[in-house]
Amino acid sequence: MKKVMMLLAVCAFGSANAQVSFKPGVKAGYSASTVTGMGGEYRNNFYVGLYGNLKLTRVYNMQFEMMYLRQGVDNIQSYRYDDNTYQYVQGRQGSVPLDYLSLNLINKFNFDKFSMHVGPGLDILVSEHTATNSYNTTGGNYY
Repeated sequence: MKKVMMLLAVCAFGSANAQVSFKPGVKAGYSASTVTGMGGEYRNNFYVGLYGNLKLTRVYNMQFEMMYLRQGVDNIQSYRYDDNTYQYVQGRQGSVPLDYLSLNLINKFNFDKFSMHVGPGLDILVSEHTATNSYNTTGGNYY
């Protein structure tokens, strides 16, 4: 009985593999991002990447993606509290660009009138520019 079940499973898997197809592609687009709590403006940039869509069944596709994303925040302003005058004093202005390499595995379930995309992703910070302030001459606290 076990041999018959194993033979049926191999035959079913073999016929399912005959319909597998792979389609590579390129992704590119516009990105608008900001960093919460920094009081800046949206940073307008782009993303570009490669993907491969593996169609396993009529309902299920698996898509692998590798993208380069440019994000961050523009026009941030730092303020410091001057302990001598008891006022906030404007410090440095600038931008914080952040570049990521994004690796995603998307499981696509396609139905008649809708589809569902679910899957994990990993974003690796490739480069960053830290926002530093060089106006700490009076010993005030920075915010």
